[in-house]
Amino acid sequence: MNSNRLRFVSALGLSILAMFMLGVSEEASAGTMNFGSSFPDEERVDPNEEMVFRINITFDASMELDELWVYFGNDNEFDITAGGCEDCGWNGDAPNDGTYTTPAMLISASDTLDVADYGTETIKYGFKAKFDGSSDFNAFWPGTSDSDFNTSATTVNTLPVMSDDAVVAPNPGMPYDTFTVSVTYTDADNHDGTISATVCETSSRENCQASFNLDKGVGDNSGGVIYSQTFSTEYGGDDITVTLNATDGFHFALLDRTATFEIDTDKPWLRDTAVSATSAGADDNITFSVVYCVFDITGSGAISVNVDIDGDSHAMVAGGSNSACLNGVNYTVTKKVDWSVDEQTVTFSASNGNDTGENLIHPETITINDAPTLTAGTAFKDDGDNFIINVTAEDV
Repeated sequence: MNSNRLRFVSALGLSILAMFMLGVSEEASAGTMNFGSSFPDEERVDPNEEMVFRINITFDASMELDELWVYFGNDNEFDITAGGCEDCGWNGDAPNDGTYTTPAMLISASDTLDVADYGTETIKYGFKAKFDGSSDFNAFWPGTSDSDFNTSATTVNTLPVMSDDAVVAPNPGMPYDTFTVSVTYTDADNHDGTISATVCETSSRENCQASFNLDKGVGDNSGGVIYSQTFSTEYGGDDITVTLNATDGFHFALLDRTATFEIDTDKPWLRDTAVSATSAGADDNITFSVVYCVFDITGSGAISVNVDIDGDSHAMVAGGSNSACLNGVNYTVTKKVDWSVDEQTVTFSASNGNDTGENLIHPETITINDAPTLTAGTAFKDDGDNFIINVTAEDV
């Protein structure tokens, strides 16, 4: 009886031990995914760039890897089982241990993030696997489900591009001109650009004006948009460069662009015309005035400023300086203007030893109109209390 009891207890113990060992075997039926990586391991990658993802796995020699997947934060996932192991076989006791990788040309960076997240989000990924005929995924990295992600330091973004068409107009220009700089900006991800312009002397790049930003034109950045801005400059000559750099808010364009232009320093110009009276008699004095300007007064030679009144030209006399423009000088002349049946146009002109400026027409015309002249007259009293006066008047 005791012998039978002993055999029963032994059999029960062996059964429990077998069940325990079977349970341990089932718990250990999945390999261990240790650590993953991505390549290129850069701060930024282009959307069309190939991405490679690797995961190190260890498991017993008797285990089989049935499926291996990589998944991403944008809900994309790829079966990478065919990629195989890069370095298995180094451990004779566990020949399947090693680094498993994605098949060539399977995944591009654009698969890992949505376009709306380009530049702002980094690539998030993880791995999941099935071992030993399991119908469910029974191993994960970095967590315990495919809701867990490894956050990389890599973002997806296309670098913006400025075309080699930067230009400044007018060119050449005058010191008083308002210039416009423009360039074509393209961003395949349709990110708006911030384009900064800096105007400098070409030969002395440390001599620069404060930078300013260009405004976006009409259109989508992905198809190319002209960005432009107006500006003025204190520099002159053929030694001026505008340098443009662009960013999409995340990364800078690989190439800056430059545009050179020149400003005439010899050619004079006129401003602030004035006429003391636009309606007068032939014996009245009228004062004409204008401000003469030139960028570089050194070596400009003799200066000539004239006022033309309907074809009758008069030299003007230099007066005091005027800060309204570069090297400004007041010029005036006081003249009597001949009578004319028509309104008379007033035009100012200037030249120096280097160049002749453009004529400047005063916005108002002049009318000369003398009072009529009485040449004869009579007066007599009629038969009543009335006087009769006759006058002969002449108005040429």
